[in-house]
Amino acid sequence: MSQKKDQGKKMGFTLVELMVVVGIMSVIMLLVGFNSRRFNDDLILRTAATDVSLALRQAQSFGISVKESSGGSATFTAPYGVAFDLTNPTYTFIYSDTNNNRAYNGTLPCTGTDECREKALIRGAVQISRLCASYLSNGVLSCFAGNNVRYLIFTYVRPNPEPVIKLFDSNGAEIVGPWKTGYVELVSQKGTLMYVSTDSVSGVITIQNTIP
Repeated sequence: MSQKKDQGKKMGFTLVELMVVVGIMSVIMLLVGFNSRRFNDDLILRTAATDVSLALRQAQSFGISVKESSGGSATFTAPYGVAFDLTNPTYTFIYSDTNNNRAYNGTLPCTGTDECREKALIRGAVQISRLCASYLSNGVLSCFAGNNVRYLIFTYVRPNPEPVIKLFDSNGAEIVGPWKTGYVELVSQKGTLMYVSTDSVSGVITIQNTIP
C-alpha cells in the first residue's frame, strides 16, 4: 500500500517546477512577439520600397514609350520622371518634363495643370529620410537630409531606359554632378532603413538594405 502512495506522489509537479515552466513559456512568448513585430515592420517597409520602385518603373515605361504628356495635349515627346521631395517625404511624384529641363516643376496638389501627373502616398507610415547619390567619375557617395537638398529626380528620355539623375537644393539650384546612382532612403516607424536605387548606366532598379 505504501508503495502505491509513493508512486502517486511522484506523478505531480512541485511549485518550483511549475514556476520554471511558466518562466520558460513567458520567455518564448516574448521572443515570438518581438520577432513578429520585427517581421511586420520589415514587411511594411519592403512593401513601401516596392511601391517606390514601381513608380520608377512606371516613369521608365512612360519615358521610353509613346505616352501623351497629358490628356488631350497631343504631345508625345516629353520625357517622364519621378521626383522625391524631402519637404513632402510621404509622397512620390511622377511627372512629365514638358519644358525639357530635367527638373520637376509640379506642386503637391498634383492637379495635372502643371508637370505633375501622378502622386502616390508611401504606405505604412514609411517616409523618405534622406536622398543620396554617387558621382559618376569616382563613385563617391553623398547623402542629404533636412535643408541641404530638396529634390532627387530621375528623368527618362526616350529611347533610353537609363535615367538622367539630378539633385536640387532647397533654393531650387542644381547640385552639380554628374551622378551615377541615386538612392532613396526609406525609414519605418521603428527606425528600420531600406533603400531604392537606380543608376544612369544600366537603368536597373533595386531594393537593398544598405548602401555602399
